[in-house]
Amino acid sequence: MVRRVEDGGFDKTEYYGHPERYQPVFADNVGKFVDVIVNGSYWDSRFPRHVKFADILAEKFPKLKVIADLSCDVNGGIELLTDTTTIESPFLNVENVCVLG
Repeated sequence: MVRRVEDGGFDKTEYYGHPERYQPVFADNVGKFVDVIVNGSYWDSRFPRHVKFADILAEKFPKLKVIADLSCDVNGGIELLTDTTTIESPFLNVENVCVLG
């Protein structure tokens, strides 16, 4: 889901210690094939986002209809998740993408 900016490689230890050296590639590599994303991974602000608003606006996910973000990190790895949801109101509609948080 990420690659080193310098040379396109990946080293897990380096990534955890220096995430600023990496960029996300999820949108570019698989975005055109995806119509549903189920995210359950932990994220913190040191790391690149998995899905950004810019990716959606650039139409890198042309088939995407639903994102289920089980981790529910507001403004986190899935940048589109701008608020939490509830049992009574379980959906957010963002740029015609339904986000389940």
